[in-house]
Amino acid sequence: MKTFVILTGFLSACFTSFGQLGELKGRVTDGNQKPVEYATALVLSAADSSMVKGGLTDTTGRFAINSLPLGAYRLRITALGFASFTSQFIMVSSHESVMDVGSIRLTAESKNLGEIIVKGERPVVEQSMGKLVLNVTNSFFKTATNALDVLRRAPGLLVNQDGAISVKGQYTPVVYIDGKQLPLTADELRGLAASDIDQVEVITNASAQFDGETRAVINIKLKRDKALGWKGSLYSGYRQNQRYTGGEVGGSATYKTKQWAYYGRVGYSLSNDYLLGLGRRVVQSSTGRTEFNNDQLYKWTSKPLTYQFSADLTANASHQFGVLVKGNATASTDQLTNLNQQTDYANERVNTVLLQTLNVNQSRNQSVAIDLNYKGKLNERGDELTVFLDYASYNTQKGQDFRNDYRSFEGIAQRSPMVMRGQFPSTIRIRSFRADYSHPFGKMGKFEAGTKLTWTTTDSDLRYDTLAAEGFVFDPSRSNHFLYDEKITAAYAQLSQEWGNTQLQAGLRVENTRSVGNSLTLNNSVDRSYFRWLPSVKVQQKLSETDMVSAGFSRKMRRPAFWELNPFTLYVDPYMYTEGNPFLLPVTNNTLDLTYTHRDVTFSLNYTLDKDVFVQLPIQDDQTKIVRYTRVNLDTQRRAWFDVAVTHALTKWWKTQHYAQLQYAQTQSAYPTGGLINTQAWSYYLDGRHTFTLGKGYNLDLSYYYSSPSASYIYTVASNGTLSLGLQKSVLKGRGNLQINANDLLNTYRELFYGQFANLDVWTLQKRNSRQLTLRFTYTFGRSTFNRNNRNSGSAEEEGRAR
Repeated sequence: MKTFVILTGFLSACFTSFGQLGELKGRVTDGNQKPVEYATALVLSAADSSMVKGGLTDTTGRFAINSLPLGAYRLRITALGFASFTSQFIMVSSHESVMDVGSIRLTAESKNLGEIIVKGERPVVEQSMGKLVLNVTNSFFKTATNALDVLRRAPGLLVNQDGAISVKGQYTPVVYIDGKQLPLTADELRGLAASDIDQVEVITNASAQFDGETRAVINIKLKRDKALGWKGSLYSGYRQNQRYTGGEVGGSATYKTKQWAYYGRVGYSLSNDYLLGLGRRVVQSSTGRTEFNNDQLYKWTSKPLTYQFSADLTANASHQFGVLVKGNATASTDQLTNLNQQTDYANERVNTVLLQTLNVNQSRNQSVAIDLNYKGKLNERGDELTVFLDYASYNTQKGQDFRNDYRSFEGIAQRSPMVMRGQFPSTIRIRSFRADYSHPFGKMGKFEAGTKLTWTTTDSDLRYDTLAAEGFVFDPSRSNHFLYDEKITAAYAQLSQEWGNTQLQAGLRVENTRSVGNSLTLNNSVDRSYFRWLPSVKVQQKLSETDMVSAGFSRKMRRPAFWELNPFTLYVDPYMYTEGNPFLLPVTNNTLDLTYTHRDVTFSLNYTLDKDVFVQLPIQDDQTKIVRYTRVNLDTQRRAWFDVAVTHALTKWWKTQHYAQLQYAQTQSAYPTGGLINTQAWSYYLDGRHTFTLGKGYNLDLSYYYSSPSASYIYTVASNGTLSLGLQKSVLKGRGNLQINANDLLNTYRELFYGQFANLDVWTLQKRNSRQLTLRFTYTFGRSTFNRNNRNSGSAEEEGRAR
């Protein structure tokens, strides 16, 4: 009842009136009627010429400055290489709240710099209210091949060898494409060409407007213009690591008429990746001591086919409708070859057994998501309503063949092999409805409110068959059929206000979750219900034209992914397996940040307090010598860090970007089998990049990163780092783009960690296919793309948990 009352209050607020705001738009061209890109458009007060608001033109020279209080203004346009333009008085009134000033022609201001022609560029990085903006059209990003490469160049964003993204190494952001939240995989981000991207917006501390699980947001804004017709790109790539090859091919296209805008993207890739691992585990029991020393090769081959199609209808200036369909069909094979030497020391005797494991997993994953959306301007005041209706389906067919042979050191069979095969079909269905309302009020204010309803069902059936004398027989002790049903009701309200150089944003989100997990095999059901209050506040003060300070606080939550709740047992070898936990609680995240920016240098002080953190920990049985890796909730985790980011052009042809972080982390919790975790550690992280514009269409990129030793729960983690090089060349009169990248040139990347806690004594070293050469060619055609609406779908949070 409490949730219903809150929702009713929020929806009722959607029809409350406050005030009126206007919009000023137009187009900037040169003497040949060609668009002037990235010109600065400033709205000045007619009374004292003070700046009211500003913006930049897009790739077609168009600009739109909204949320203007009604009144009289002047418009000033400036662009590098052109004389500035200042208009006569412009009146924004209630009778004409949208003022189109038409085409503004700038006069060239020629300056001969020898034989060198310098084009104006937007800066690499810009700061605004709680947001970092990367201008990907800057030459700093010339060597980036795809969206994942672009994100690697963002200060404070860390992308690991698997393509997983984290904000300052702390938490995972949610990815949007043109404001539409899409749970993209690393393969899908690799399939999005960097040449298609205009800007990337990074929000490191998301407000109450975003889903409760969204701590940070990355919004990838594609290049856009408003001309009619076709535009697209095609790409093809080749990858070579130290053992295997791979490749990719794909393309995208847009088509726009006066009312309709169509977009399509298709990509296919072949990835052959591997991991070399060495490990040691020591078990002490009442009968003696046992050592496991393993040497493994893990290879995975993936063939994802991804696609996305959308159509947007602009019925009139006030109402837009859209439909989007996206999907993924992936065939993959994972093969683990492991040689495990088991040495038993008991009663002054030494016995050695070699365990040879071959573990092959083959899977086919198919997913499809459909989004129906509406965006409408309700009245002349500027009230807006957006509605999303979403459905997503994930189907997985996975099979496992597992064989373990026991041999003596001389190769003689010691016992019959252990042979199993498994089938793991699973389905996930997600339905979602979301509505958002915004209302401008006063001179520089806005009220926003919305609601979201989500219903998710999963069905997973794990069946293991074990080889016996009569053949394969069903193994009920290793099988399980698990059903999961979850309903989430959410609502939020948010208020934004600006007073001169001060901006404030405050909001509150509430979320109620009801879930039922049912193991049909074990005849066990887990029924959960929990309610969360999630406030957020941000304040920003502009001290001068070059200095700005901001502070923010937010409370967020993270629900377990659906696979983490599944109590299935998945075997790695006879002495090791992983399992889920249906009793996991959601994590509560509290984040506080203070940021100061001076020109192109940003300093940040951050603190997080996380409660009920769920992690995967080993639990060892000394008698059976089996270790199981299970998901558990820890009590508290505290982190505090100071970081600095610098983006600077040393010369016209040499740009640099550097990021440094110093962190203190503490974890305090009881261990599931007894004992207390109290880990405290200092660590630091460095990364940087140098980009050189060499002339004749060439750009060179040199990048590095280093991570110091650190601690994670019960583990000590060793240092690692890489050095990489990239070269880019524009060909075919700018329509072609050729890129070559060599990653981890010195082959220094490694993952080394070890831990001694209670009865656990483990050591692991892993080497991945980080040393890799990639070659990619992109060709663009046509003249037009359309301006896709900045919308985020309603079910994307749950889709991300399904992966």
